[in-house]
Amino acid sequence: MISNPGELNDQNYCKGVYVDVDNYRNFLASAQGGAWNLETEFTILNKPTRQQLEIPLIKCELADYAFILFTGHGYFSDELQEPVLELREGETVCLSDLLAPNTKRTVILDSCQKVHRSELIENRNIIRASLSEGRRREPNRERCRQIFDTRIEQASRSAVIPKSCRIDEYSTADDELGSRYARSLIVAANRWVNQQSMTWQASENSYSIISAHDSAALLTTRLSGGEQNPTISKARTGPYFPFAVFD
Repeated sequence: MISNPGELNDQNYCKGVYVDVDNYRNFLASAQGGAWNLETEFTILNKPTRQQLEIPLIKCELADYAFILFTGHGYFSDELQEPVLELREGETVCLSDLLAPNTKRTVILDSCQKVHRSELIENRNIIRASLSEGRRREPNRERCRQIFDTRIEQASRSAVIPKSCRIDEYSTADDELGSRYARSLIVAANRWVNQQSMTWQASENSYSIISAHDSAALLTTRLSGGEQNPTISKARTGPYFPFAVFD
């Protein structure tokens, strides 16, 4: 159990975090909660450092089953595309850091999910804001369709088959965000489009399904803690079908 109510004198200090810890501990220790042993099966960390998390997380990997609770302050990182938990002032941990492949665990996040944009994205937004609407590059629907059709004609006669996970793995979905892999594909495409909109003479006006998959696969694997690993079947040589275009 990991808790962080914030700093005592800050306006967002949340004393109720400790109530959450007590309530969960009492329930889990009860018969109906599974009769967890308070002496040997509980680790309670209040405002820990990342280093202090290392040994408990190793124990979670070795256990038959692990229950991880975080209660406190956090946010959703737009750049990482996953929740980030604030352990203490200046130290954070990502949800993917609390996961591991081939383990049984429940991870409860009782924290805010307000979207937080990284410095990189903020700087990009500042640059965009400095451009007048008349100068900002926007995609032209007709030209985009022409590029798309041209790339389709140039592609080899073969099938490209992206798969959201490997054989003997589960393809996971979030009730709010939908399929993890599908969202990662769209995130990859949108990031590429954003880059093109900031470049006056882009070297490429199309983003292939292969490139999108490669980016989405990395993101999906990280967000799943290594339990979901997308793969792809394709011809040995391209050119390949477009997934996104911009002009």
